[in-house]
Amino acid sequence: MDQPGCGRGVGRILEAKFSLSDSARQRAARLLAIPRRASDRHWSAPPDFPDPDDIPIVAAAIQAGIDIFVTGDQALLALGCVEKMPIVSPRIAFQRVRRLA
Repeated sequence: MDQPGCGRGVGRILEAKFSLSDSARQRAARLLAIPRRASDRHWSAPPDFPDPDDIPIVAAAIQAGIDIFVTGDQALLALGCVEKMPIVSPRIAFQRVRRLA
């Protein structure tokens, strides 16, 4: 993930929501730094995007070409999708995965 601010945002979430130690956050950051199927797509958030802190994370997801964005963030869930990338709750993601089995 080379999207500016994404690592800080993920680190903040890992600490606040999951109470991960600094060591665990560093391991997660190393894992997230492994390039996946990144594209050269560029996305700019619209001016009314709900939370500026989420912009780098959403932009990195779009650049990585992910198929589905899973979050519990109500403001992001209200968007429904961004650039044809569905934004779903963990429950919906789990239901979709169960259908594949």
